[in-house]
Amino acid sequence: VRAGGVLRYEPTVVLHHEPRATAKAWLSQRFHYGSSAAALERRHPGNVAPLRVSGWSLLAWGSAAAGYPFVGVLVAVVTTARLPRKLRPVLAEPWPEALRLAGLGHLLAGRWIAQALTRSWWPALLFAAMFSRRARVVVAASALLPAVADWSPELGIGLVRYVALRVADDASYASGVWAGCCKERSFRALLPALGSWPGRSVD
Repeated sequence: VRAGGVLRYEPTVVLHHEPRATAKAWLSQRFHYGSSAAALERRHPGNVAPLRVSGWSLLAWGSAAAGYPFVGVLVAVVTTARLPRKLRPVLAEPWPEALRLAGLGHLLAGRWIAQALTRSWWPALLFAAMFSRRARVVVAASALLPAVADWSPELGIGLVRYVALRVADDASYASGVWAGCCKERSFRALLPALGSWPGRSVD
């Protein structure tokens, strides 16, 4: 797109992809995918962030994870209360939409943060878990809760096996991300991209 090309979605195109035949080959593939993050960040700065979320949501969830749930709830409430003022120029009744946006925004941010913790920040989190019981709780919650929420009997695989495969997938990918960062001698691919919502105005 930057070079002047056109990118579009064509729903009639079908692409078949043959997965790796063995667990070793599959985990190696995931590691390889992760190892490309640092090189992509060098070529396309700011486009490979492992987490894109409001700084307020990160503060709310971070406070709760650190053992200060009241602070986390307070941040969520205050940011929700500030949002209607931003929406008033475009909505006659901004409060219902603000509650919907803020509620969903903060809840989804928790899922995205958990995904970043398991898919990109595993090594640092595991190191912290060696010394902190609270960090171990965060590790377990981040790894297990999203996987359990995503599981369905229709997948044709048991819950325990599905969760184990998800953990293995994330660990392999995260290891690749860190290996790629070490190779590139840059850890910018591990930095989150934080928005300022609701501090910015609505156009």
